[in-house]
Amino acid sequence: MAQGLFLASNPASDFFYILTALHGLHLLGGVTALGYVLGRLRPSDDAPPRAALSAASLYWHFMAVLWLYLLLVLTTRL
Repeated sequence: MAQGLFLASNPASDFFYILTALHGLHLLGGVTALGYVLGRLRPSDDAPPRAALSAASLYWHFMAVLWLYLLLVLTTRL
């Protein structure tokens, strides 16, 4: 905003703000899921929540592959 980029100024700034907001939502969702899984992994539990652990693991691995793909696309300009 200090540089004069606002949501309605041009399509590039729209993309920047939307991408930043989606990144924040993904991060918040992933950290929330990870917190839920870690909260359920107390030593007093008989069995760990394998479905929740598997879902959180799948989410974070997907995010890692997605970032590698985006890095490849942005560096090679495909």
